[in-house]
Amino acid sequence: MPSFSDYYFTSWRGVLLASFALSLFASLVYSLVFKLKIRWRDIKSLPNIKSACILSAAFLLNGAFSGEWLWQSLAYGALQIVSFFLIGYIFLIAFRGLGREHLLDYFTCLCAAIALVLVLETVNLYLFGGVVSGGEAQKGLVLYGWGIWTTAGMDMAVLIPVLFLGALRSRRQALYLLLAHATYISSLLTLSRNALTFATLALAVSAALYIRYADNARPLLRVYIGVGILVIFALPLYVDDLSLLFSDLLNRGFSDNGRFALWKYGLDSFLDAPLFGKGFFALETDTFRAENFFPPMLHNTAVQLLASMGLFGFFAYSFYRVNMLRSLIKRIDYEGAFLLVSMLTLLFMSLFDNFVFHVQPMFLFSAEYAILWSVSKN
Repeated sequence: MPSFSDYYFTSWRGVLLASFALSLFASLVYSLVFKLKIRWRDIKSLPNIKSACILSAAFLLNGAFSGEWLWQSLAYGALQIVSFFLIGYIFLIAFRGLGREHLLDYFTCLCAAIALVLVLETVNLYLFGGVVSGGEAQKGLVLYGWGIWTTAGMDMAVLIPVLFLGALRSRRQALYLLLAHATYISSLLTLSRNALTFATLALAVSAALYIRYADNARPLLRVYIGVGILVIFALPLYVDDLSLLFSDLLNRGFSDNGRFALWKYGLDSFLDAPLFGKGFFALETDTFRAENFFPPMLHNTAVQLLASMGLFGFFAYSFYRVNMLRSLIKRIDYEGAFLLVSMLTLLFMSLFDNFVFHVQPMFLFSAEYAILWSVSKN
């Protein structure tokens, strides 16, 4: 399998991406300082700022003292501060004065466009990408232009609740609902077990919320009943073909796929440096290596925090996350619940992967957090 880090973060592509990131950051800072006129009182009024500062300190101290306080780990910790807090707080400040309808409608429409691209890319992979060979889908060939099956499955899973929110708010209900279910099917076709589990849960919870609060949910109920009847009668006819297509998922079953060995290694590393962890870039072995700017990941949020940031990082993260979710739950209404489901989907999927430590999914998470805080009741 090709290394996407080698492809995207080296040579001229790396220079291009770095230039784009710096330009984006510079434009955001310019907007905050000169356009939005940010003041000290604006910063102090940001939600959960104290717990965010504590977790920021933990990110910068990863590997300190008893671990290995490497400059790469320090840089990656700084990136986590940007990903976890700075982007979200910039959104919060930028959204001041914007109407609820504008924010929600624009966000759901944008997410629908993203979901459509992902669905079309999945269709292209299966029809023209050589993914299916002899009726069996080859997981190693489910490669997107920006990532692999795990990241694609995650992105689709977190978009499903937002699409249901779009269906609830838009006059184009049928299009949003069709896209939501196409996104769900595409998430299954990534052959990611994480996506299979949590995309299904996201779909079930989102559909339940939609049926509860939509003005006319009867058509969706009829479709579900019809599909259920169709599955009962048609599944026996195609069970062999489907079993072959999804044989990778069936063969893996409930196997840990090397996760348990990674988690044990992470916990052993934590015991070597329990206070501030070993550091993000100090977890390398002969077979477990960093990929350029990205450190080796342990595919579990809790284990990653303990191994990389120690007890201080683990409790700082837990304190921040509990405060954030508790403050949101107190404010949201039934529409905001869809965005909260999307955020929780990412957090739960990260218990078996490392999505919360990647900028891409956390960018969406930060936007949802800022929108929820901006449009919900005080």
